[in-house]
Amino acid sequence: MDFSIVICTYNHADALERTLLGIFGLSLPAGCEWELILVDNCCTDHTVEVCQRYEALIPLRYLREERQGRSHALNAGVAAARGGLVLLTDDDVDVAPGWAATMVAAAQAHDDADFFGGKVLSRWQGQPPGWFMENPDMIHSKPLVDLGEAPQRFASGDGPLFIGANLAVRMSVFEAGFTFHDGMGPKPEGEEGGRADPVELEWQQRLLDAGHEGMYVPGAFVYHRDPRWQMTEQYVREWYMESGRDRVKQGEVPRGREWLGAPQYLWRELVNNGLKYLCNRWLGPSRTWLAAECQMSLAWGSILECRASRRPAEPQKPESGEAPPLSPAPRVRWRKDLLEPWINRQLVRMGPGAFIGFHWPWPTHKPYMRRALTIQALGDGLGDELMCLPIIEEIKRRNPRCRIRFVTRRPEFFRGQPQVDDVAKEKPGRRVVKLVYNSVIPPPRPLISLMGECVGIDMRFPRIPPLQVKPSDQVKSLIESLPRPLLVVQPLATGRTTNKNWPLPYWKECVRSLAAEFHVVEVGNEPVLPAEEIGGRFTSVSGGTTLHDLAYVISQADLFIGPSSGGMHLANAYDVPALIIFGGYESPEGYDYDNVHPLYSPVVCAPCWRQTCPYDLKCLHAIKPATVVAQALRMLGKSPAPRAGADAARV
Repeated sequence: MDFSIVICTYNHADALERTLLGIFGLSLPAGCEWELILVDNCCTDHTVEVCQRYEALIPLRYLREERQGRSHALNAGVAAARGGLVLLTDDDVDVAPGWAATMVAAAQAHDDADFFGGKVLSRWQGQPPGWFMENPDMIHSKPLVDLGEAPQRFASGDGPLFIGANLAVRMSVFEAGFTFHDGMGPKPEGEEGGRADPVELEWQQRLLDAGHEGMYVPGAFVYHRDPRWQMTEQYVREWYMESGRDRVKQGEVPRGREWLGAPQYLWRELVNNGLKYLCNRWLGPSRTWLAAECQMSLAWGSILECRASRRPAEPQKPESGEAPPLSPAPRVRWRKDLLEPWINRQLVRMGPGAFIGFHWPWPTHKPYMRRALTIQALGDGLGDELMCLPIIEEIKRRNPRCRIRFVTRRPEFFRGQPQVDDVAKEKPGRRVVKLVYNSVIPPPRPLISLMGECVGIDMRFPRIPPLQVKPSDQVKSLIESLPRPLLVVQPLATGRTTNKNWPLPYWKECVRSLAAEFHVVEVGNEPVLPAEEIGGRFTSVSGGTTLHDLAYVISQADLFIGPSSGGMHLANAYDVPALIIFGGYESPEGYDYDNVHPLYSPVVCAPCWRQTCPYDLKCLHAIKPATVVAQALRMLGKSPAPRAGADAARV
């Protein structure tokens, strides 16, 4: 086989389709044998469908690499290649018709060169701002690789020159052990083409140091499609911050006297360039403030990586038969365990402006402005994870280019939701943003508002966005066959919050009264209402349904009745009227939902947020079945009577 093309992709299905269309139009000599290896690096979009459409047009081989990271995907693609020459490109480039033929011809004519690179020209998807075009040496407004019109040879000492968007390598080089280093380069959360990724730079440097030679082939060129968001200051800052991190990883940052885990001179560069940027940003020339901003970001990225590299490694597990190492005595970290929680409590009490302003005083450095974000809920309950969705939706509205990864215990349910780009079930890393609401108990504001402040957003009037669900045919046909109006009840909350559960005898009496007139469906993890005691029009789907089924059943309800648990949030997502029995565990003020009518007992100990109750759940016993039935009838328009008294219900 003459050559193999390797493309690694991660959730760029639309851009990939355009790249494959260009490869379909390649001009190749008659009798040329080639293949395209497309490495799917854990994509969750419609990449597979795009590949299936092109398998009949070009010799495409689809490969999935579960280890995330550009270097892992490249190594997997190279290992599967069968050609004598391996051509590397990206999923967001337009290849010239003669690109592959020119590379193959150069390799045949110069058999003493081991790798080849060509031009990579920018093709902007919009008009760049003036400051962007005025400073081509600082940012990518110039061609990414353009060394002129004459071929050139490069050997040891010349330094790496080519990028992964346009690179050709002889298979013999990889067979000699020169694979890509897996400790650097972009990870899938933030992987974007168009920059000289460290994984290719470090690989080329090893080749040159080992005596291999490279060659520049000007006739083999590609166009890199640069989107609009790469023309922003934020992208430039993040680009230089990542470069600063890579400098530390490659040992290019000298270590001397340190302060707070990083060399002192880096802190001086950060402060000096930061002041220079602030003094010139709005009145000075663009070259002055942009140079200061780039150097400031470079220093900050180096500082972050220096501090990260000083963290102790995870303790290694002992070999089989060895005694486990003694664990050190627990140590109180005064800053992490005492000072920071105390400061956060005071800031939360002062209001959202104080919390956000203290943690992110610069308006352009809030977490939601990042290019990639990994988010996790505080707890593992369904309700906690559903409350993350309006925050993720707001992040997408303010920063459409942000790629969001959601760490959840229910990846099969949240995968495919329009707000989330990727889901993961594994334990998150140190850069995860946890959306918490328990800095102050009881919380002084709605929980979703407190969670939004963790990413720098002041959320007002939040609502759970509608969910895309795929119910089973059995559940769907059952619900469609039931008469209206339809009531859905969820008697139990999750196992760890038993203080939310209304007494079971009360549930039986309430549902028995409602089932005499309406059809009632029970949902939950396990059935608790015996059908033989309820009688009437009662059906239970508890225990044998998926989360998709649960969401679908609640979406079809005319009224939902239950505790402040996952069912309440699902009802809010579909704007289903909900009668929620709060008791005294938490206050209804924690959920600013328009569709919810709360039943709340304002006893002296409420809201308590306790896992166990020393007072035998007086708050829940104060809410009688007759009160719930009467309020349900009013919400269904079956009774004109006035609302219940303040002793049992508070709106």
